[in-house]
Amino acid sequence: MTLIADRIRQRLEGGCAPILVSLDGRSGVGKSTLAAAVAADTEFGYKVAVADTPEGFVMTQVYRGNPSDGQTLEAAIAAAQAVGMKIRSVAADRGFGDVVGDQALAVRGITEKVIPRKGRAAPIERTRNWRRRYRWRAGSEGRISCLKREYGLRRTRLKGRQGAGIWVGFGALVHNLDRMVALS
Repeated sequence: MTLIADRIRQRLEGGCAPILVSLDGRSGVGKSTLAAAVAADTEFGYKVAVADTPEGFVMTQVYRGNPSDGQTLEAAIAAAQAVGMKIRSVAADRGFGDVVGDQALAVRGITEKVIPRKGRAAPIERTRNWRRRYRWRAGSEGRISCLKREYGLRRTRLKGRQGAGIWVGFGALVHNLDRMVALS
């Protein structure tokens, strides 16, 4: 409990400032040592997908291995909608800009997207409005950095997928509590 109180106090004193709404996926070693990750049946350990809201709250999901970003998009949107979020628009990085990502958005009924295409850029990506919205999305890199630096999401210290889920879940919980305090 003191860790939560310390994090809230740190946030109120001008700690990590949240920036943007986005979806992003990062891979990292989810084992306690690099040797354990090399010996494991997957090279990457666990991948964490981070989705954030305009208010600065985050939702996370942990995947074993290194699935492509497009494969994680539908699950991230479904999880957000399951908790009652009304999603009108999705902004994401280039990793989500493929046919799989397009299908995931279509299944969930989302037509407004700011996702650059893999390969050759779509004509809409050259418009001023699209570029402005994409720069706004790029600000989420700061949130990911904040989660890694301030909330321990750089590497899990617990073993297994369940341990990684617990580690990431508590990091996201403390971050969201900080946001609640900052907004109140």
